[in-house]
Amino acid sequence: MVSFKYFDIEPIMSRNALITIIISSRGAGKTYSAKQRILRRFEKHEERFLFLKRTEEELKATVGKFWDDFETKSRVFKHEKSCYYIGNRTVSHDEDGKQIEEIVWQLFGYSAALSTTAKLKGVSPQKVETILWDEFVAYDGRYLRDEGQRLLDTIETVERMKDSIRVICTGNKNESGFYPVLHELGAPQSSNFEDNKIYSFKGGTIVVYSFTNKEYILAKSKTRLGRLARGTDYYESMIENKNESSFSELVGAKPKRLKSTFTIIVKGQYFNVYMAHINKKESTGLYIEQSDKKLKYVYTTDMSTPTVRKLSGNGYQMMYGYITSGLVRFDSQVSAQKVVEAIISKRR
Repeated sequence: MVSFKYFDIEPIMSRNALITIIISSRGAGKTYSAKQRILRRFEKHEERFLFLKRTEEELKATVGKFWDDFETKSRVFKHEKSCYYIGNRTVSHDEDGKQIEEIVWQLFGYSAALSTTAKLKGVSPQKVETILWDEFVAYDGRYLRDEGQRLLDTIETVERMKDSIRVICTGNKNESGFYPVLHELGAPQSSNFEDNKIYSFKGGTIVVYSFTNKEYILAKSKTRLGRLARGTDYYESMIENKNESSFSELVGAKPKRLKSTFTIIVKGQYFNVYMAHINKKESTGLYIEQSDKKLKYVYTTDMSTPTVRKLSGNGYQMMYGYITSGLVRFDSQVSAQKVVEAIISKRR
């Protein structure tokens, strides 16, 4: 069996940032290390935590088994009604030799979805010192509107005036640099956070650290699955952990009914923006396509055409909201990448 060293989150946490962003390839141990820290802090200081996911759907899929890899013969976990409990299990035998199991439970933490954090007020979380937002990079490219504001609201609900809360956000690398919560909170748009380098923003309140566990990749490639998958797209994305783009999720068929809005110019190319129903639920969103034929109103997102009026702040806000809500479709991945990066890069 091939062994390798997992990631240790403690050196990054020593920067004492309010929000610590950990980005890496898959399976590198970032979430595991964060859980180790949470468990140690509970055992030493009785500090509790809040487990955060983006949506209720994501939360339901992971919340029940999140602590399974930390269970032992004497330590067990359970999740009930948005609360985590840790149990000390003891086994004894009665006079007849029958096994008797006893578990003493303690409140360990809480769970919530970023989309519905208003429910936290009903739970009234106490003694929470760590918020762990697991998989903050959306694998399908679907983000909530105003994720930065939602995270700040969550922190305020939990922290009040203690000023001691620590937020850990873990996610897989995204070659698009599409990290809405970072951009909303004031970090500049970046398509490539260099590995093993600490980035600090907003007076040290936000810290970003990116890394690649090459030992894990090598070990994974030597497994039977790794050998079987070699040479396939699965191998590149799941074994070699190459950065992935979520833009394919934003490509869709052109709707039959379109309402023209405006044309935006991105690096000298024209993209027409339409209002349309873009999915089976008849949700109103944007459809954007590259075109040589301009609409009535034309705006630019850069200095490639200085004689054209720049897209207004309201225009950016509108497009940013639709993009981060997943309510936008493009004619191609190339169009999606160019337009998304242009809009995201303007958010400060």
